Amino acid sequence: MGEQKRVAGGGSASVKLWDSATWRLIATLSIPRPEGGKPTDKGSSKKFVLSVAWSPDGKRIACGSMDGTISIFDVARAKFLHHLEGHSMPLGSLVYS
Repeated sequence: MGEQKRVAGGGSASVKLWDSATWRLIATLSIPRPEGGKPTDKGSSKKFVLSVAWSPDGKRIACGSMDGTISIFDVARAKFLHHLEGHSMPLGSLVYS
């Protein structure tokens, strides 16, 4: 059987990708600070990840944050792709369609 992946988010402005067969950490996917943001800026607390969703093909993860942004990651490369903005409220749930 192939690798079974699970993902979990939280208050660290990141999500962790796990192999659920071994419970080995595969990657930490960090949500980048806004352009010009400094490590000491308080804005990182708004990147608390409230929701995650896998794309139907399993290649991407979308993460909904407290600040209303959605961050998209390439799973295989463990790479941030882009932010989607436009929501004014925290994103408590996400789904691909």
